[in-house]
Order: sequence, then structure tokens, then C-alpha cells
Amino acid sequence: MAEPRSCPNCGLLNPPDSRRCDCGYDFADQQVVRQAGRQVDPAWFGSVTVLACMTLGVVLGIIAIFIIAAAEPGPTSGEGLYYGAVFGAVVGLLVGAVVGLVIVLLRQWFRR
Repeated sequence: MAEPRSCPNCGLLNPPDSRRCDCGYDFADQQVVRQAGRQVDPAWFGSVTVLACMTLGVVLGIIAIFIIAAAEPGPTSGEGLYYGAVFGAVVGLLVGAVVGLVIVLLRQWFRR
């Protein structure tokens, strides 16, 4: 019976007849082969995360202003509601950007 193969890249034991390790090392070519769909570009993930958080922040900020305006007794002026919505959008944008950046930084921190 043949001995299991130890991967020189990651040290994982593989069956003796295996062609490739789970880490992507090809035993025949003696090099790491990138597998499609397995790697996520950190810049892409960071950009999408920050943009998604900013968008969500803007939407939630505008919704919060309308909820506050609806809860206030008495008539609300259109101009006050407009400025409130703009203020909610700006605050939501800033908060969303900070939250997105924190998520990206935490992901980078825990990947080490």
C-alpha cells in the first residue's frame, strides 16, 4: 500500500493517488494552481461592503427622518421635511461609510 502524500505547500496529508491538494498545489506540476471562484479580491470586497453600508445608511437615515416627522404632533412644513431628509441622508452616508470601513478592517484583522 502506498504512503499518503504530504503537500509541500500546506503540509496536508493527501491520498497517494491524488493529483491536487485542497490548497491548490498540483503534485504533477509542482506548483500552486489557483482555483476559479475560490479567491475573493480584497479590494472588491472592501468597495462593495463600504458602498452597501453607505447606501443602507442613506436609506435608513431618510426613513428615520420621515418617521420622526410623522410622530411629531401638528403640521410639518415641506421645507423642514426636505432639510430633515437631506440631513438624514448625509448622516446616514457618513455613518454607513464608517460602519463599512470598520467591517473591512475587522475582516482584514481576523484574516491574519
